[in-house]
Amino acid sequence: MDSKRAEEIMKSNGLIHVSYNGMPVNIESIRGDLAEVTLIGMGKKIDIPISALAETDPLYTI
Repeated sequence: MDSKRAEEIMKSNGLIHVSYNGMPVNIESIRGDLAEVTLIGMGKKIDIPISALAETDPLYTI
């Protein structure tokens, strides 16, 4: 994913499914090339490269 799309998703009022290594995440903030995300279901926040995020089909999200 690129930083522009990550920013759009973060600011969106809609539900857009995003994953990191196959795990669903919420984008909390963006700083340069990094995104702070919350791992859904775990509540854990981590910083990852934006390029590691993927927009996913909700039917295939765990």
